[in-house]
Amino acid sequence: MVSSVATTALTPEQITEPGTYSFQFAAEVPDGGRLRPLDANVAEGGEFSDGVVVEDADGTVVGAYDEPYTVAQDGSFLPTTYRIDGTDLIQTVTVDEGDAVPATVIFSDYAPVGATTDVAPPSLLRAAAFVSVPAGYVYNPELGSLHDYCTSSPDSWASADFRGPCATHDMCYEVPGDHKAACDAAFKQDLYTNCNYAYGSLNPLRATCRSIAVVYYAAVTAFGDDD
Repeated sequence: MVSSVATTALTPEQITEPGTYSFQFAAEVPDGGRLRPLDANVAEGGEFSDGVVVEDADGTVVGAYDEPYTVAQDGSFLPTTYRIDGTDLIQTVTVDEGDAVPATVIFSDYAPVGATTDVAPPSLLRAAAFVSVPAGYVYNPELGSLHDYCTSSPDSWASADFRGPCATHDMCYEVPGDHKAACDAAFKQDLYTNCNYAYGSLNPLRATCRSIAVVYYAAVTAFGDDD
């Protein structure tokens, strides 16, 4: 267990044997503030698999942590939960016999809530070498699935940052009109771009990252809705 270490000091943890593993880290909470599960139905002190919001002393949401996740070697996601202990988060994962190991436990970075007004058209938001979060993107999980980066999927895979592609995809969905297919196709290419940025052409992890991108693309084509 990692005790009260800030997420910025944590790197993905590799698990090679079946078992239940817990990791505790310090969240970024302002003086007098608190952590609160995004799922309002979670009992105090209970475990949950949703995201966490950070409130200041006045009860205003000032940031959030993405939902907890662990990625098996075959790209599948293993059951992972949070539990709140004061201003610490305890992330727990269970690796069963038969799960593809090594499994990688990813620790979410703190994401401050905020917005800017300089919004470019979705078609102009993709850079040639790296897709970053658009300037006009509003990150606030309490506003719904178009404002929380990658929603029920991890915001990154190892060194590949997927926040930009997910935010761009969200903004594309928000543009009036029926263009879901175009948004989804661009999303896959944006994920590929960030995989290529994170891993060189000779790195075998590039192919794995791109296979994860296909999983993300399949999810939005099956369940995404731009209406």
